[in-house]
Amino acid sequence: MLKKAKKCAEEIGASFIFTGEVLGQRPMSQRWRTLGIIEKEAGLEDQIVRPLSAKLLPPTQAEKEGLVKISFRSKGNFSVNELASKYFDGGGHNNAAGAYSYISLQKTISKFISLLPVYSERLKKVY
Repeated sequence: MLKKAKKCAEEIGASFIFTGEVLGQRPMSQRWRTLGIIEKEAGLEDQIVRPLSAKLLPPTQAEKEGLVKISFRSKGNFSVNELASKYFDGGGHNNAAGAYSYISLQKTISKFISLLPVYSERLKKVY
């Protein structure tokens, strides 16, 4: 899956990929060492941002640089282009868009999470 995400990120020029992985949630695959191996095998060393585990893992390059490049994907009629252009410095297509955030990674994550209630009804229809 990460290899596919890498290809999509390359197509739109994103430097980082966000995942929903939680350190320790799946004891066999989501261990600190295993996450590193998977990251390396996918060719994404220091490019995967795991916001749900950010406090438990070393800072990524995005956190070190203070620039966050975002790659949004969706299915159905949920427009990530709207999300990217309205709330972040970005744009793209209905189901694939890229964006930049010039605030810290933690603030970017908080901003994204704060937007979820705005889109909750539309997300429920698609997902």
